Amino acid sequence: MIIFRKTEIVPGITEENQKPELVLYPNPFSEKITVELIGQSSNPIHLKVFDIYGRTIYEERHEKTSSYHNSLVWNGINSLGAPVKDGCYFIQISQGSRISVKPVIRMHK
Repeated sequence: MIIFRKTEIVPGITEENQKPELVLYPNPFSEKITVELIGQSSNPIHLKVFDIYGRTIYEERHEKTSSYHNSLVWNGINSLGAPVKDGCYFIQISQGSRISVKPVIRMHK
């Protein structure tokens, strides 16, 4: 699957202030979800997953590997390594002051 996205810099807003663009698939997911981050920033990537109550259930930090595109995978586990239950979760990606959040649905087959 190839995804082409156009990323624009809005006049008057610096690149560091723009939200990173997230592409999440498949959504809903059963075993794992791919988190694609599109945008330019030299900052490390911080992935956080929240439950519907706003509690952080999983997080990890990655050094930036590409200046434009990065792909991460969340295997549907919590910070203790246990599988999370079916339901709605929120994936947050932050790079410095840039933050994007999108909802995902976990559904076992």
